[in-house]
Amino acid sequence: MLSSLILLSSLAIAGPRTEVGAGKDFGIGVEAGLYYSFTGKYFFSDNAGLAFSVGASPYGIGYTNGRVQFEGRVLEFADWDFADFGGYWNAGLASRIWLDSSITSSVQLGPTGGVGVELRFKEAPAAVYAETDFRLWLVGPKTGTYAGISQFGLAPLVGGRWYF
Repeated sequence: MLSSLILLSSLAIAGPRTEVGAGKDFGIGVEAGLYYSFTGKYFFSDNAGLAFSVGASPYGIGYTNGRVQFEGRVLEFADWDFADFGGYWNAGLASRIWLDSSITSSVQLGPTGGVGVELRFKEAPAAVYAETDFRLWLVGPKTGTYAGISQFGLAPLVGGRWYF
């Protein structure tokens, strides 16, 4: 199934290359939503890249989060003079490191996947995006206050990156 999705993204309808992903293949930025994170992305083709983030919960819950995922652009909704607007899918690995004193320090790991939309600017090496990921925690806290909670869920976010 994953190979089918990768093939689909390589056959994706692509717009003309902009600065993002065209010589300016590595970007860094911030994300906000379920987590506040620092993020980065490396494009290895016009429509595919590897994204990562690391951050923490803004709600005072005692953990940090991380994510590494493949992103493949599959749709182009609009190609304006100032930017192009498209849709993408992602799949990867998410983690949480619990630091809360009510449980023994623990790590949660599991797959993540979802969809998003991205606006890539043409005159500036920048992009903004919104996405939501489904996360399934396969490994995690088994005792304490947080045992058995947040074993799956959606992780919506918005973000932006500046490319170099």
